[in-house]
Amino acid sequence: MSKRILITGINGFIGKSLKLFLESKGYYVWGTSKSISENKTIKIDLSKNNFPSKNNFPYFDIIIHAAASSSEYGLDNERMYIDNISIIKNTLDYFSKKNTHNIFLSSISIYGEDKRNKPVEIDDYLNPSSYYGKSKLQCEIVIKNRCNNYNILRLSPVYSEVEFSDISKRILLPLFKRFVMIIQPSPTFSFCSIELVLKAVHICIEDELENNIYNINDNISYSQNDIASVFDEKKIVIYEVWFKLFYWLTYLLGNKKGYQIRCLYWKIFKTNVYKNNMISLIEIINDNDNLINSLSNFKKKV
Repeated sequence: MSKRILITGINGFIGKSLKLFLESKGYYVWGTSKSISENKTIKIDLSKNNFPSKNNFPYFDIIIHAAASSSEYGLDNERMYIDNISIIKNTLDYFSKKNTHNIFLSSISIYGEDKRNKPVEIDDYLNPSSYYGKSKLQCEIVIKNRCNNYNILRLSPVYSEVEFSDISKRILLPLFKRFVMIIQPSPTFSFCSIELVLKAVHICIEDELENNIYNINDNISYSQNDIASVFDEKKIVIYEVWFKLFYWLTYLLGNKKGYQIRCLYWKIFKTNVYKNNMISLIEIINDNDNLINSLSNFKKKV
């Protein structure tokens, strides 16, 4: 009998892709949404506690936790942190049973970026600087403490053939989106195609990889200059050395604020590379389906 799956945040970028992919594999897919109520989509705000009767819904073999607040409140703040933790706790209270397989979509932001000079491995220390990263880390703790069967996928910034918003943050000049940064020396970044996310989730479902945590990203890293070259906007060369003094001055701001700014600095000007540790996924990665090709094809269509 095919497994019944619940995807929280099913109308988000990743949630929609998961729905189509898993339905094509023959699974019964339900979802939750804050704004849309339709067949097999439950209209519910998981950050609140005002829920409809549980009797209206079937048992779910698998819950994929894709719902999260990231930019709804504008700048990163404590409200986002509280809501994301509430979403996880309420989902587990309301939908999860003893034998439910929970797959949590986490983020590489839980590591924190400052001074990550080598590819980040799954057992490296965790020191998130943002409320978003802190919320993902706390959600991981909740999942590990409350679930008997779980997988945690720490995703690098995700892109698709038409969605590059997380990529643009490293390319377009802040506040002046008409200009493209060419950073010297060029940092390199880890990103993750949506196809890789879908394959990773499917491996977790089919191979039953219980109680494991994975970094998920393309098996190649991307030069900032190479990505920027695909954009048509006017290019501005920016040298990292111009801002080096500013980096060291952040140590005068105190541990919390200074660390936040240093992580932002490292995120833009320094290399951020993560090591994919899902062996079965690495074996099926197609090098040709990468970010540069996706961006180039998208630009041609536009």
